[in-house]
Amino acid sequence: MRNIFALSLLVLLSLVNSQPDGDCNPTPQTFPTLFLDGCVALGRINTTCDGYWSAFSSAFANTDPSGITTENYEDYFNMFPITAAMDTFLFWSQTIELSVMLSCMCNAADVFSGPNYFPISIMDKIADRLDMPMTQLRWCGTTSGGINGIQYSGMCPCSTSYAFFQEFSVRFAEAAAGTIFYLGFGESEKGAFPLNSFFAMHEIPALNRNLVDRAVIMVVHVSQTYGDVSERCGQGSLLILQQRLVEQIPDIDYSCYDIFGYPVNTDASLVEVTDCAANIITSIQEDREPADDPCFKKEVSCPLNSGRQRRQDNNGTDPCNAGVSAGQGVSSLIIFWASLLVLVFAAS
Repeated sequence: MRNIFALSLLVLLSLVNSQPDGDCNPTPQTFPTLFLDGCVALGRINTTCDGYWSAFSSAFANTDPSGITTENYEDYFNMFPITAAMDTFLFWSQTIELSVMLSCMCNAADVFSGPNYFPISIMDKIADRLDMPMTQLRWCGTTSGGINGIQYSGMCPCSTSYAFFQEFSVRFAEAAAGTIFYLGFGESEKGAFPLNSFFAMHEIPALNRNLVDRAVIMVVHVSQTYGDVSERCGQGSLLILQQRLVEQIPDIDYSCYDIFGYPVNTDASLVEVTDCAANIITSIQEDREPADDPCFKKEVSCPLNSGRQRRQDNNGTDPCNAGVSAGQGVSSLIIFWASLLVLVFAAS
């Protein structure tokens, strides 16, 4: 029966988290020009950029957009192997501005994320020129009409560009080594670890247990008062995150920090929050505990594997067992969805 409950949950989650259907934004009219300009702005010469555009566009041009998968982009991504140093991989969800600043800001932490990776950097520059978030940038090909096999009129299926970012996410996670870092937004109604995020669906399952040995989670908050939907370390979806990580890497060490002062509708304190996150990352990279700072609070620190020695706080208690465990959090979800299924079948 327990296996049936778990299977029911997995089926329901797969329906929610499957690749998006429907239509999204059309291909920008100046997409090739913007791509080449962005490539040159990133320090490549024109002839090299022409080759990059040819490899990228051939992944979807003259092709039915409904049939595009991650395999279409393999040749393009093979041109850019990920060779970042261990202990530098930064994952994120709902914190793109902070992640970009950590990746690109002088004197910030030594981290590697999408903005440091050439294929993603180009997309970021294109989106910036179009004055839109990179997450809204779309493109697609066509088997009839269009220009050079690219569809510029009408909406594009969301799946065409989704497959591009999915392929990057998997490769990025597969290359991660040592300590990985994750930035989540604790004030989101989706939770600090959204179950339909790329990190949940594609990146955690691709982590290599032989390469990754520690996860440092940073959850940003607007203030220390916490809002009605706030999730702190050791609560809500972050319990599921703990469980997902230990299922993927049984011997992983896990630390979680709540970071305060994330700005809403203003850039006033974004630099301060970036410095705070950089302090945590840099300290851990140097194999030392982050210095005390009012901008953050360490909530959880422990090896998740019950067979290993766990750290204890000053009171001799185990922070990993405080409150509801990750397993209990997942069990509660299983019971909820199983009950829902029973009601649905009873009504049918």
